[in-house]
Amino acid sequence: MRNPVGRDAPLHERVVALHEEMSPTERIVARYLADHPDLAATSSAIDLAEVTGTSNATVVRTVKKLGYSGLPELKTLLVKTIIARRNPAAGLDERIDRLAAEQEAGPARQVLAATVEVLMQTRHLLDDEAWEKAVALLDRAKSVLCYGSGRAGTVARYLAIELSWSGRPARSLESTGLDLATGLLSLTEDVVVVLIAPLRHFREADVIIDRAHEVGAPIILISEALGMTLADRVDVVLATPQSTLTLTSEVLAPMTLAHALALDVAARHKKQAVATHELVSRLRRQVVGHDVDVSPPYAEDVP
Repeated sequence: MRNPVGRDAPLHERVVALHEEMSPTERIVARYLADHPDLAATSSAIDLAEVTGTSNATVVRTVKKLGYSGLPELKTLLVKTIIARRNPAAGLDERIDRLAAEQEAGPARQVLAATVEVLMQTRHLLDDEAWEKAVALLDRAKSVLCYGSGRAGTVARYLAIELSWSGRPARSLESTGLDLATGLLSLTEDVVVVLIAPLRHFREADVIIDRAHEVGAPIILISEALGMTLADRVDVVLATPQSTLTLTSEVLAPMTLAHALALDVAARHKKQAVATHELVSRLRRQVVGHDVDVSPPYAEDVP
C-alpha cells in the first residue's frame, strides 16, 4: 500500500515516507538526493548515477517514485529551497502556508511529526568517523570557543555552558563587528572552535575560520548548508539535514548534536563532570543564600 505523501512535502520527508517502497538502489539515490540537495540541484541524471554508483534509469525512476514529474521539477524545487535559506521571511511564509494546508492534523502534531523526521535524518547523516574526531578534539582542547549568530547563537551558548559544567573550559561568542574582533583576540592553537552555521554563509564565519588558521586552532563545523562549501577549510564537518521549508527550526538538529557532543565529552571524564556539576550547584546556593529549587508541598511526608 502506497504511503501517502503531501504534494508539498519536502524531499527529505518523501525519502523517509517512501523508504519501504523503494529498491535498495533507489534508496541509495534517494538518500543521496536528501543528503546533498545543493549538489543535486546542479547535477544531471548521469552525474547522479555516477556519484551514487547506480544508473541513469535508476535516478529517473527514483525521482518519479518520490513524487516528482522528473529531475527538472526536483531541481527547480531544490533551487527554491536554496533561495529560501537566504530569505527567512520567505521561509516563514512557506511554513505558515504548510500549516494552513494541513489543518486536520493541527499545528502541534504537524511540527512534532516534522521534528521526528528531521531527527531521523540527523541520525542517518551522522558520520561516525567525523563524530569521533570532533569529540577527540574537544576532549584534548585546553578550551573551546563556540560561535553562532542569530538563532545559532543559542546553540553556541548552550554548548559552551554544557561543556563548562562538565569541566571543559568553554565560552561562546554571538557578536559581530568590534565585539567579535575582541572575542577572537584570545584565540590560540590549543583552543577548539565550534562554528554553528546552519544555513547562511556570513562574513563572520570567514573571519573566524581565517583567524583560527592563523593561530593553528582546529575547527568543527555544524551546518546544514555549508558543509561542502567549507569542508576544505575546517577540520570536521557534522552535517545536519535539510530544514528549510519544513516545519522545524534550523537549530533543532544542531542543538541535538551540541547536547550529544557535550554528553559524550562528559562521559569520558565522568568523575570530573559530576564534580563540576556539584560545584555549580554549591556555588549557586551560595549566591542566592539557599537552595534554588522549591521542594514540593508533600516532600516532608515522603518516608
